[in-house]
Amino acid sequence: MRLIMHGIPERLVKNATPDQLLIMAKVVERDIETTSISQANHIGELFGGGDK
Repeated sequence: MRLIMHGIPERLVKNATPDQLLIMAKVVERDIETTSISQANHIGELFGGGDK
């Protein structure tokens, strides 16, 4: 369900092997991590932070 919520087509998830599901999960985790870092940087900029 988590993979589908992150944009991976349902038919790919339903027909995937366990190894393929693991790879898809790692890609989603990396995407979440990258997005979180980006959001944290933007929030920091809003509160007066920035690259100096």
